[in-house]
Amino acid sequence: MKFSAILYLCGCLVVFFSVVALVMTFFSEGTDGMMIIISIFGITNGLISIGVGEILHRINNNERGKSLND
Repeated sequence: MKFSAILYLCGCLVVFFSVVALVMTFFSEGTDGMMIIISIFGITNGLISIGVGEILHRINNNERGKSLND
């Protein structure tokens, strides 16, 4: 239960900081496209982490409900 919440929270933090890095890249001068790609991969990684956290949370809730009904 706590692992899914930690995973979800870390995913939110990674998405937040990647979006900040992406916005900062657009306002800085002389940067190449590599920082934009790294930021996009960071956002994707954070969104995957959020999704896995949600899946784990739902699986844990379903297993808990089955064990109480048995």
